[in-house]
Amino acid sequence: KEFYYINFGILTYLFGSTVLFLVGNLVAKMKPQFNDVPWILNSILYMFYQILILLEFKVSYYKSKTS
Repeated sequence: KEFYYINFGILTYLFGSTVLFLVGNLVAKMKPQFNDVPWILNSILYMFYQILILLEFKVSYYKSKTS
């Protein structure tokens, strides 16, 4: 379970981005108001990935005052 959160974040972000960009061609042909949806979802996935990296850093490398 070493670097569990980072690995989970990478897999989640890559899988989500791949699906979003594969479906992006279909969304581009839809109404113009839906063009921002893939960008917003990709931004949310990226922020989730960054939060998991921060969490892994805190779990793995942050030493508490009691240690």
